[in-house]
Amino acid sequence: MTTTFIKKGELLLSSTKGPKPLEIEEKLDSGEIRQITRGIYTENLVDPVEMISRRNIWSIIAHLVPGAIVDFRTRILGKPEADGMVFLSYKYNRTIDDVPGLRIKLINNVEPIEGDTPFQATLYWASEARAWLNAMSPTRVSNGEISRGFSKTEAEERIARIIRTRGIDGPRGINKLRDEARDVSRSHDWTEEFKRLNQIIARVLATQEHTGSLKTKYPRLLVADRERVHLFQILRDALLEHEIEGIHVGEQSPDFRQNLAFFESYFSNYIEGTEFLIGEAKEIIYENRIIPNRVDDSHDVLGTFRIVSDITEMQQIPKTKEDFIEKLKRRHSILLSSRSDKRPGEFKEKPNQAGNTLFVLPELVEGTLAEGFDIAQSLAEPLSRAIFIMFLVAEVHPFNDGNGRIARVMMNAELQAAEQIRIIVPTVCREDYTLGLRNLSRNSEPLPLIRFLEKLQRFSNSINFAELETAEAQLEKAYAFKEPDEAQFRFV
Repeated sequence: MTTTFIKKGELLLSSTKGPKPLEIEEKLDSGEIRQITRGIYTENLVDPVEMISRRNIWSIIAHLVPGAIVDFRTRILGKPEADGMVFLSYKYNRTIDDVPGLRIKLINNVEPIEGDTPFQATLYWASEARAWLNAMSPTRVSNGEISRGFSKTEAEERIARIIRTRGIDGPRGINKLRDEARDVSRSHDWTEEFKRLNQIIARVLATQEHTGSLKTKYPRLLVADRERVHLFQILRDALLEHEIEGIHVGEQSPDFRQNLAFFESYFSNYIEGTEFLIGEAKEIIYENRIIPNRVDDSHDVLGTFRIVSDITEMQQIPKTKEDFIEKLKRRHSILLSSRSDKRPGEFKEKPNQAGNTLFVLPELVEGTLAEGFDIAQSLAEPLSRAIFIMFLVAEVHPFNDGNGRIARVMMNAELQAAEQIRIIVPTVCREDYTLGLRNLSRNSEPLPLIRFLEKLQRFSNSINFAELETAEAQLEKAYAFKEPDEAQFRFV
């Protein structure tokens, strides 16, 4: 019997059921692979299996229980408990405890409802209203197990935290959550759960009104994603140890700056999927032409160019975390000014992800950005700081769309302000760039990204942007416009 492995990152997912086929037995016996749990294997023979499980948690769950809904406290917290416990709504009750490092609790509950969003192809991410209602359901636990819901104290602290992290929109946002939960409760007979949630929200809001800012019961703070903060510290330490020295260029002519900005905006959009021929991009930027049937895409390129060609804007770097968040939002509002459906200049309200990576939850965005910015203050070298700021924004992914582009805008503003050459990421380097981000995000390995961006700064410095045609010819010679599978980057 022959089986088929589906390779997903470092996992090998078996498509067969029942006893192990001979092919798998042979690979196990020869030491080519090792088993994580039934139907799931890995070629990673180095890292502890528990570590592999934890960083591939959603892919594992999607394979084991397709159709499950990430729900209850797991949905609200956005991650497993410290002991690896995960709570899912499913079509029956069961505990899966044969996955090293994880304990998957399936709870018989209603199927996906309006507001639940597809996740990891075969899973769903419960709506915030549904998750809160389910977290209000009373449960009995024994032997020190974690409950799928919140205690009254935990729920009050979590609600207060949501209000704080959403700033001036906090009370309005929590009332919107209450309204949505009321509607869901009426449709699915969760009346008692809503009553408990409503009482908790009312109590927290009353405390806020009485104290002005919840200072009496809940200290004023922005809550951050602790795992991401640790990752930022790893990057900071590597940048300090690596002793980077960026390339200073001094005074640049207006033509140099404009042409560099053109290629910067062209490539930054192209690697995110907004693909134009170079001739079309010239018409958009230099002739203000909007490409028929691609109005929004044309404005995306123009929006990026508007920011990166504005030397006054690009010489401004944030001095405080409040200034950092303000500049980030303002630049994003320019970047996506034509896409009102993407909420330009406003942080996300729903979780987002890329592949297996679930980015920082909406309620933790502002706190994580603020702590990350504080960590960046120990980086004096502009290129080090630029790399850090780019990764900080990319890893938090604070907006619905445009996160990669705005991350690179923030990076290059740091370089421009220090009179260093800005970094362009050509199309041919797209996979190397994303691989560097992924290695740091998933494996806590910062050096590939650091070295790659150092190389790209040297490459940018090798291009004569004073003449548009000359720069284009040099970029063509380096295969910069080619797709990664069409050519190899020609720069050493």
